[in-house]
Amino acid sequence: MIALPPRLRRLLGLLLAIAGAGYLLVHVIEAVLLATAAPPIHSDFHAIWSYARIAMEDGGRAVYDPAHLWQAELAFGRDQARPPPLPFAYPPHFLLLIAPLAWLDYAPAYLAWIVVTAALFVVATAGLRAFGLLLLLAPATAATLVYGQSGFLAAAFIVGGMRAVPTRPVLAGVLLGLATYKPQLGLLVPVALLALRQWRVMIVACMTVGVLALVTSALWGGGIWGAWLAGLPEYRQRFSAEMGPYWYLMPTVEGTWRGLGGSDRGAHIAQFMVAIPVAGLVWWLFRRASYTIALAGMLVGTFLVTPHAFIYDLPLMAAAILLYLRTLASSDTPSYGAALLAGIAPVVVLATPSLAPLAVIAHAILFLVILRTGGLSKSVL
Repeated sequence: MIALPPRLRRLLGLLLAIAGAGYLLVHVIEAVLLATAAPPIHSDFHAIWSYARIAMEDGGRAVYDPAHLWQAELAFGRDQARPPPLPFAYPPHFLLLIAPLAWLDYAPAYLAWIVVTAALFVVATAGLRAFGLLLLLAPATAATLVYGQSGFLAAAFIVGGMRAVPTRPVLAGVLLGLATYKPQLGLLVPVALLALRQWRVMIVACMTVGVLALVTSALWGGGIWGAWLAGLPEYRQRFSAEMGPYWYLMPTVEGTWRGLGGSDRGAHIAQFMVAIPVAGLVWWLFRRASYTIALAGMLVGTFLVTPHAFIYDLPLMAAAILLYLRTLASSDTPSYGAALLAGIAPVVVLATPSLAPLAVIAHAILFLVILRTGGLSKSVL
């Protein structure tokens, strides 16, 4: 690896910050235009906002009725030219997290959602570096902003929870329990906690999920959980059938495989063959490497292990890159190239969907570099 002089590193960082700010500004303007259009074009956040309104007005189980969901979203201003929405696939306790949105009109709800979840993300990553706020200038931020999705919230819970593990296990357990509203992004969390033997954190996380389940059942009835499970097969079937033009938005092994024309079965096999060794290597990192580099490896590995993630989930990757750079702050031979490639991948993929495999390749390269930084021998690599 080639050493970068401190002055050159600072200049490069400044140039990247300026480029990120410009990219973000363009997408802020786009997001404002989308959020204030009539009918709203912001389909992803419009769906989240509609879920909250439906749960408040018709009860939580109503969101798991696809026909009711379609009619309700139309009543709330969904563009009729768009196809019917996929079945609601989130676990029922996600409705608790988005419930406050039901009290706001669409545009204010969108603004509140982005501001609050982005603020939580910044708080969760605070202190990683003096310019930690520059996380919001990462390209992944622009994608999350435009889609109006929950990438900031998931990253806040997972990163905040994992950072709290060594010193505040109760807080860590609560945050990781809250993160289960998007379980596919937490597949490596149990691997890390088991490697660390953090039994208290796991117990608190399980208790948090239990409390969320009890509150959800008290509000909308215990049958809501059965309705959720019953709707998952239809979601999976329709998702696979309707994702054709959009596989490039999934920076995962399965999404990349399907985007290249591979079969559903082949995608499952490829994902499994990658996920198992990555999980084992994350276990190794938490047993042998520093906690910071292990956490960076876990966050990057998440996108190699999970079959279901979208480009707006990449604030987790932005946090991983910041963690990785922190470990290299005093290194003589830091590999900034791997971090840069992973950081700009969302820009390239969104601009040129045919280059979608770049995201998985970038994540794999960064994961291997993190393993090397963590001390894994060349013979293993």
